[in-house]
Amino acid sequence: LELLRGLTDRGALAPDAEGRWRLDESAVDTVLPLEANESVSARLALLPREARELLDAAVVQGSSFDAELVAEQLERPLVRVLQDLADLERRHGLVRSQGRLHAFDCPLLREVVAAELPESLARAHHGALARLLTRRAGSPETATPAQSAEIARHALRGSAPESAGPHVRAALRHLDSR
Repeated sequence: LELLRGLTDRGALAPDAEGRWRLDESAVDTVLPLEANESVSARLALLPREARELLDAAVVQGSSFDAELVAEQLERPLVRVLQDLADLERRHGLVRSQGRLHAFDCPLLREVVAAELPESLARAHHGALARLLTRRAGSPETATPAQSAEIARHALRGSAPESAGPHVRAALRHLDSR
């Protein structure tokens, strides 16, 4: 409905002389992306704070995410995080369960959540995620190349990018050995 309202407000959708609704296709290209972002942003603004915090923590993992990591990042019980994710899926249609992982329902949703995440908070989430992944993987010598690459990616985006060094070197050693 928000998209239709936006199209009519901007004159891209209007009744013709006979009262039939007509779409001005030349205006759609400029109106729809703006309206879609605004619509998603408005939906997100209506969420309870805890639900929004959950999405903010999840978005740094990518389009799909591990609820266990989100629970650890937020220092919340896993069952509570899973209940909140189920609510976001059933009531709001914002995420969906994909077996052991969850995913944002559409790329635009993930883009808007990421764009609205303050930079300092994004760094804090990336740093926390790098520490959690490091704890799971162990040392750079015992981590798989994929684990090292993921740890390095989050550490570089976190508040302590220098901590990425050992995992960057481990990932590069793996590439050199191929």
